[in-house]
Amino acid sequence: MLQPFSMRTKRILPAFLVLLYVSLPSSLFAEGNSTSMGFLSTIVSDGAFDTVRNPALLALQTSKYAAGVMVSSGPPSAMDVEVFAEGMSFESAEEFALKTGAVFTWKAGNSVLGFALTSISDEEFYKNSKTEISMRAFNQDVNAEIEAKMYQKEKKYAPALMCSAAFPLSHTIFFGMQGSLGLMISDMKTNVDGTIFIIPFPQNLNSDLHTQTNAYVFEAGAGFVKKLDRGQTGLLLRSGKLYTSKTDADYSANFSVPDSKSAANPLRYISGMSLAMGFYTQLMHQFGFAFETEYRFPVEYRDNTLDQDEGRIVERPYMMTLGSRFQFKSGIEWSGIVNLRLSAGILVSFEQKEKAPMFHKEDNDGPNVESENIRFIGLVCGGSYRLADRYLATVTAGYVRGSFEQEKGDRKNLEALYERFIILAGMSMGF
Repeated sequence: MLQPFSMRTKRILPAFLVLLYVSLPSSLFAEGNSTSMGFLSTIVSDGAFDTVRNPALLALQTSKYAAGVMVSSGPPSAMDVEVFAEGMSFESAEEFALKTGAVFTWKAGNSVLGFALTSISDEEFYKNSKTEISMRAFNQDVNAEIEAKMYQKEKKYAPALMCSAAFPLSHTIFFGMQGSLGLMISDMKTNVDGTIFIIPFPQNLNSDLHTQTNAYVFEAGAGFVKKLDRGQTGLLLRSGKLYTSKTDADYSANFSVPDSKSAANPLRYISGMSLAMGFYTQLMHQFGFAFETEYRFPVEYRDNTLDQDEGRIVERPYMMTLGSRFQFKSGIEWSGIVNLRLSAGILVSFEQKEKAPMFHKEDNDGPNVESENIRFIGLVCGGSYRLADRYLATVTAGYVRGSFEQEKGDRKNLEALYERFIILAGMSMGF
C-alpha cells in the first residue's frame, strides 16, 4: 500500500530544492584570473574584487582608488533525476541564476578599505527555478488513490553588503579582515493538481501553498598573504553564517478550509567555520601555477519548518546537520602576449548534510534521518586583457557537473546529475 500523499510529498520535494541550490563558490566574483584558474579565493590578486575574496590581497593595491563591476549568468541548468520512492517520477526542472555586483576601494597610506555590493556566500544574487513532479499515492483519510502533478516555482534574492580592510604587517606579509550583512528573500509557490479516485465518482484535487521567507545573514573573515620570491601563499578563515529568519505560509485547497501560519528561527549558525589555504608560483617567465584547498567544519542547528499536513499547516522542528565540505582547486596561467593573460582551472567539491525530525521522540533515530551527499566538479577557462594600463577586462567560461544522492535510513530516495554552464564578464579600473 502506498504511503499517505502529504508525507510522501514532503519527503521528496526538499531534495529537488537542495539540488537546485548547488552554487559555485563566492570567488566567482572576480576581476582577473583567479576565477578561470579554478575559483581561487586566497591568492592571485584581483584588485578591487579582493574585497569579497581574501581581504589581505587588497594591501597589494597600488592605485589611490579602484572600482569594478561584473555579471555572471548562463543558460538554464539541466538535470537528470531518478526517483526511487514508489509512485513518484521526475518530469522537469529549470533554473536561471544571475550573479552580479560592484566594488570600490580606497587606499589611505598603507591601508586599503573596500566596499562591495555582492551576494551572500554560496548563493546567487537572483535565482528563478521551476520544478514539475508526477505523483501517485494513497490517501488514508478518504481511502482512495490519488494521481497528481506538482508544480513549484521559486524566486530568490540574496544581496549582501561587504566591507573589508587590509594593511601590511611587514614588507612581505599582509593582513585583512571583512564582514558582510545579507538579506535573503524567497517567494515559493507550490500547486498540486490531480484526481482522487473515489468510487463511484472521481473528484478533482487542487491545492496551493505559498511560502515567503525573509532572512538576515552575517559572516566575517580574516586573511593573510605572504609574498614569495616567485609567487605568494595565502590563508583565509571565515566565521560561518549567522542566520535568522521568518517564514509565512498560506494554504488553500478545494477539499479543506484555508489555513495560514508563521514560523521564526532565532539567530544561530547554519554553516560552520571554514579554512582555505593556497599557493601560487611562477614556473617560468610566462607560466604560473596555483592550487588551493578549503575545508568547512560541520555544524548542527535546529530549524523550525512549516509543513503541509492533510489540509493544514503545522510547525515542526528538525535537527539539521550541515556536514563537512572539502574543496580542491587548481589552475595554470600563460602571459606570453603583452597585456593578455590566459588561464584554465578545475574545482572539485564534496559535501554532506543530514536532517532529523524532532516533533516525535520515536522519529529521531536512524531510520528517520535523511542524509544527502553532494559532489561536483567545475572546469573553467578564460582570459584578461589590460587596456591603457588603467582598465582591465575579463571573460570566463565554465562548466559544472554535479551529483546528488538522498537517503532515508538505509533506503535511497533520489539520485540526480546536474549540469550548468556559466559565463562571467567584468571590468575594473584604477585611478
